[in-house]
Amino acid sequence: MPESRDALSDDEIAALSPGHAQFVEELSAKIAAVLVDRGFEAAVAKDVAEDCADYVRATWGGQQIYIQLFSAIDRARRDREIAAMWNGRNTREVCMKYKISATQIRRIGTAARRSSKNGNDDESGSP
Repeated sequence: MPESRDALSDDEIAALSPGHAQFVEELSAKIAAVLVDRGFEAAVAKDVAEDCADYVRATWGGQQIYIQLFSAIDRARRDREIAAMWNGRNTREVCMKYKISATQIRRIGTAARRSSKNGNDDESGSP
């Protein structure tokens, strides 16, 4: 009796969706490179990166997922940079640098100034 197959092989998956296979491979390579940059031996870095890639495949394989462009931490960092750079007269320059609207720039700058005036450290204006 032939052996049943519950899953596709890596080659079959790559043939069906080359972008997804490429993503996992690029992620694995990036993880390994970062670990090497941080002082890990190349062989250890490669093993860890392959374990991470295996985890991604096992956990998310076959699913379509959305990866958020900005996390709350990224957005807060960006907003602090904008608030520090924006002076009210350079809105267009800041818009071009951060690729967001003038309304967004003014909202971020105004919230930061209001927060600073009220003695808050965070730009959201909350206590």
